[in-house]
Amino acid sequence: MNSTDKVIFGVVAVFTIGIFAFIIGSSLKTNKINSTAEDLVGTNPHIKGNPDAKVKIVEFSDFECPACRSFYPYVLKLAESHPDNLAIIYRNYPLPMHPRAIPTARAAEAAAMQGKFWDYHNKLFENFNSYTDEDLLRYAESLGMDMEKFKTDLASDEVVKNVNEDSKKGEELGVSGTPTFYMIVNDDVRLVNINQYGDLEAAVQSALQEVGDNSTEGSDTTTESAPATSETQN
Repeated sequence: MNSTDKVIFGVVAVFTIGIFAFIIGSSLKTNKINSTAEDLVGTNPHIKGNPDAKVKIVEFSDFECPACRSFYPYVLKLAESHPDNLAIIYRNYPLPMHPRAIPTARAAEAAAMQGKFWDYHNKLFENFNSYTDEDLLRYAESLGMDMEKFKTDLASDEVVKNVNEDSKKGEELGVSGTPTFYMIVNDDVRLVNINQYGDLEAAVQSALQEVGDNSTEGSDTTTESAPATSETQN
């Protein structure tokens, strides 16, 4: 390939990438949500990453949901790939068909009161469906928590209120299944339509470009795809 061909090829490549990013970004903009960024984040957010990031992902999730368990490692990997430019925010949305969804959500909220939400979140998904009352206490103990405080918090009105607030917001938004992902780009709130994990990563990459961050360091998260299915309410 001579120098002229290389220049032409480079121009075509840049143009193609630009069009692709525009199409993704435009599709996201058609899914704007009637909610403020502040309301979507909530009053007691569990944030992984930079709280001041211009791009935030809000996930409504259920610890007893198989699809949420499938997405779990990919979502964490995405956060690790963009530690300064992305925030992942977890909100509880226990589905009624899962008998241990509410107990696990409350246990995670109790762990949050000792600064251990994400450690406990990971422990739950890594031990998927081992969610007896004894299991929930054992996980807290393994993370070095104050067990008397954990037990007290687990039964507290504050924990119940936190889970209920998340669920209420999900209902207001029309969340019908888990996981459901929303994106905040600056203050613009959007629903992310996904069929597999790669769709979520593509949406994040497009949003980062939109806010002027073209960094892709560590972005090797598309080696596998999570299932396209999600758990829905009956």
